[in-house]
Amino acid sequence: MTPRKKTKIALDENRMSILGVQILFGFQLQAPFQKMFDALPESSQLASVLAFGLLIGAIALLITPSAYHRIVTRHGAEGQLQHGITWLIDISLLLLGLAIGLDLYLVGDRVLGGVAGPLLGIGFCLTAFVFWYGIELMHLTRRTRPLTSGNGEESRLEDRIDYVLTEARVVLPGVQALLGFQLIVTLSESFGKLPESSVLVHLAALAVIALSAVLLIAPAAHHRIVFGGEDSEEFLPIASRYLLAATVFLALGMAGDCYVIVAKVLESPVSAVAAAAVTAVICLGLWHVWPWMVRNQR
Repeated sequence: MTPRKKTKIALDENRMSILGVQILFGFQLQAPFQKMFDALPESSQLASVLAFGLLIGAIALLITPSAYHRIVTRHGAEGQLQHGITWLIDISLLLLGLAIGLDLYLVGDRVLGGVAGPLLGIGFCLTAFVFWYGIELMHLTRRTRPLTSGNGEESRLEDRIDYVLTEARVVLPGVQALLGFQLIVTLSESFGKLPESSVLVHLAALAVIALSAVLLIAPAAHHRIVFGGEDSEEFLPIASRYLLAATVFLALGMAGDCYVIVAKVLESPVSAVAAAAVTAVICLGLWHVWPWMVRNQR
């Protein structure tokens, strides 16, 4: 398999992973606004907040390869990109598995009570990790054929354009789903009971997420209208700027929603501000600060 093909497959695999994580993130955003949430024991509410935080970490890791590719490698270096995507997906799956395990603990504790919650959560985590890591490690130790790095092959223009459009598709579906969940939240009964500060933060988060969706759709529109779908070197920096700008607004939107959730569950504005700040620092650090530092060092 050629390095270009392997890169395309790696990006598609990343898109498969992040779509599920972002949709689950949207559901997690809705949970504290359900009628029965306030009746849950404190441990279950904290489990929900922790799962929300783990999903933020998973999203941050899964978007990092696209930002790194745009800023550092300038659309090339396939072997390095493949390796980075593999590691980041592996770590994000760990966070995803723990988040779903916490959610299943919450469900088991709510429906059955007793030890059902912990057993359900731990059982899922063990099952997921066996299928996501255990079987793969077993097969990897038996592999005799060495893997090729593919670092020596230069990317063709058509491949680089395909990469940037694929990277936009990695982020866009989840952003659109998150926007839908944000809109639904505003119609819930619990939303009307939020303090004015949380309402304003949520509306601001909704606005920046909508702007992020607009920016992620813009490269495809630009490619069609300006270049007629043809391959052009001029298109690459334009698409990269759209994609990178969209991730800035996505980070701010996620930080805003993190503030709203933590403020509602913990009833502590200080904790909410701290959680939002950590979310913004992690996302912007992984998507922008770290790649620019690496690029400047080079």
